Amino acid sequence: MSNASSILIAGAVGGIGSAVVDRALAQGYSVIALVRIWDQRARDLQSRSGVLAVLDASQGAPSASRLREALGERSLSGFVWCVGVSEGGITAEQTSTQWHKAFDVNVGLAMDLARVCFPLLQECRGSAVFVGSPVAMVGARKVAYAASKAALIGLVAALSAEWAPRGVRVNGIVPGATRTPMTADWSHEKRAAVASTIPLGCMAEAAEMAGPIAFLLSPDASFMTGAWLNVTGGAYPGVGA
Repeated sequence: MSNASSILIAGAVGGIGSAVVDRALAQGYSVIALVRIWDQRARDLQSRSGVLAVLDASQGAPSASRLREALGERSLSGFVWCVGVSEGGITAEQTSTQWHKAFDVNVGLAMDLARVCFPLLQECRGSAVFVGSPVAMVGARKVAYAASKAALIGLVAALSAEWAPRGVRVNGIVPGATRTPMTADWSHEKRAAVASTIPLGCMAEAAEMAGPIAFLLSPDASFMTGAWLNVTGGAYPGVGA
């Protein structure tokens, strides 16, 4: 890949996001990272070779001018959305604040970033990939999380139809249970119980999600748009499109 090409990765210090950063840098892309929490992981990311900028998205999407400034002379060939907040619980426990936060981040920020990225992606017929969740189709105890992830499916469908005539592809992956910082506090018993529900017999590693994302960004997926890849290890057959 040409070093003149860059990928914007939202959620770049999370489990899957970090794996996508590693994969993109290994393939020769430059990376612009977006983070919602400015901590040591974000500071460490700033020092990595190939990372052009680490932008703070805690107050919303960066402006188009800020993104162009970070790119310099490089093009934006890809946008990867790896952000997700899990808010609330069952209906009786769900607060309005939790509901709105889930939608503001899981769908609202995704749309705001897509809007900023689109003109740049259009310049080089780039591609966007969104990380969803099987709970969008099968439900979950956390109502706001499931509903906001379902809304992301609608967003991808709308963007893919609108952007395809302009040369920009939009796809997504449905990840299965994955070893990330979000699951780091699970007990051995819980990990074993979850693994027992997966036909492949284990939880995924984050790098196993980065591979399908890299495929969707690549020319190998040049005739794919509006699709969701099922990367659940067989746990949810038929989920995706």
